[in-house]
Amino acid sequence: MTQQNHKYHWLIVAACFLLMAVSIGILINCFNPLVPALREHFGAGGEEGGSIQLIFTIAVLANLVGGAIAGKVYSKLSMRKIMPVYAVVMSLGIFGWSLSSELWQLYLCSILVGLGASGISLVPCGILINNWFHEKKGLATGIAFTGSVVGGLIFVQATEFMVTTQGWSEAYMMQGIFAAVISIPVTLLIVRSHPKEKGLLPYGVVSEDMAVSSEIEAGIKLGRFIKTSSFWLLALSCFIIGFANIGVQNNISTYLTDMGYTLSEATMAFSIGLFVQIFGNLILGWFYDKRGVPFSQVYCLLCFIGCATLLIFAQDVNIVIAYAFGAVFGLVASMSTVTPPYLTARIVGVRDYATIFGIVSLFYGLGIASGPMVVEALFESIGWTPIWIGMMILSAIMAGTTILAHRKGKAYAQEAE
Repeated sequence: MTQQNHKYHWLIVAACFLLMAVSIGILINCFNPLVPALREHFGAGGEEGGSIQLIFTIAVLANLVGGAIAGKVYSKLSMRKIMPVYAVVMSLGIFGWSLSSELWQLYLCSILVGLGASGISLVPCGILINNWFHEKKGLATGIAFTGSVVGGLIFVQATEFMVTTQGWSEAYMMQGIFAAVISIPVTLLIVRSHPKEKGLLPYGVVSEDMAVSSEIEAGIKLGRFIKTSSFWLLALSCFIIGFANIGVQNNISTYLTDMGYTLSEATMAFSIGLFVQIFGNLILGWFYDKRGVPFSQVYCLLCFIGCATLLIFAQDVNIVIAYAFGAVFGLVASMSTVTPPYLTARIVGVRDYATIFGIVSLFYGLGIASGPMVVEALFESIGWTPIWIGMMILSAIMAGTTILAHRKGKAYAQEAE
C-alpha cells in the first residue's frame, strides 16, 4: 500500500460537513421557528402548550444516549454498512414529524430522529476525522464540524419560510427531504471507516512502515482510560464546555430583551454569532494544529471572558456592544464543536477512540442539557451579572482541566498492545 494524493481525505471532511449540516443543523437549530406554529395547532399555553418543548428535549436526549451506543457500534462494525441505516432512521423520523396528528406521535418520532442523528453526527464524524487524519486533525475537525453551523443558518431560513407560507407539516416534510437526499447518498457512496478501505494511509503518513511503527495505530483502551485522572478531567472539561456555551447561547434572547433590546436586535446578535462561528471553528482548529492545546485553551478562555464582559456591559442598551458580543461569542462557540472530538483524539489515540468518545460525549451532552435550564432557573433569584461572572469562573476551570487532561494523558495516544 502506498500513499496517494489527499483528495479523498478532504472528501471525507466534506462528507462530515454535509452530515453535520443535516443532522445537528436541523435537530438543534431548526426547532425554534416551528414552535409558534406547533403551539397554535396543538394548543398554546398551559400543559398542552408547554409539552411542545418535549419534542426537542426527547430528540436531544435520544441523540445523547445514541451517541454513546454509536461509539460502541462503530468500534465493532463497518461505518460504511451501518451509517446509511442511521441516515434512513433519522430521515424517517423527520418525515414522521410531518405526518403526525397527535403530540405522542411527534414524541415517538423524536426518538427516531435523535437516535438516527446520533449515528451520523458528532461521534461518527469525530471517528472519521481521527481515522483519516494523522496531521492537520484540528483543521479537518474545524471544517467538518462547521457544517452544523452552516446547515443551521441555511435550514432555519428555509424552515421559517415554509412555516410562514405552507405550514409546520410542510416544513418538516422539507427537512426530511433534505435529510434523506443528502445523508443517505453521502453515507452510501463516500463514507469509509478507514483510509485503507480506499488503498490509502491517514493524512500525514508517508509509508506503511510509519503507519505500523507510529502512534496512529496505537492508543489507550476504555477500560484502562476510565481509571485515570485524565479521563475524569476530560469528562469535566467537556461537561463545562457544553454547560457554559449552550447555557449562554440559549439565553441570549431572554437576557438582551430583558435589558431593553428588541427581539430583532437580540436575534441579530445571535445570528452574528452563528456567522462568526464558521470562521471561529477554522481558527480554533488551526490553533490546535499549529500552537497546541495549552495555547488554544488560553485563547478560548480569553474569548469567553471577553464575551461575558460584553454581556455585562450590554446592560446599558448599546447596540454596538450587543453586536460585538455576538461576534466574540461566535469565537467562543467554536469550542463547543471543535474541542471535545479533537482533545479526545489527542489524548486517547486511534485504537479505542470510537468507544471512548461515545462515553465522553455523554458528559458533553449532559452539559448541553443542563446549562440552559440552570441559567434560566438562577437569573430570577440572583440576577444576570452573577451568572456571567460565574460563567467566567467556569471557563477558567475548564481551561485548567483541559490542559491538565492533555498533559497527564498525551502519552496514552502512543500506547501499543
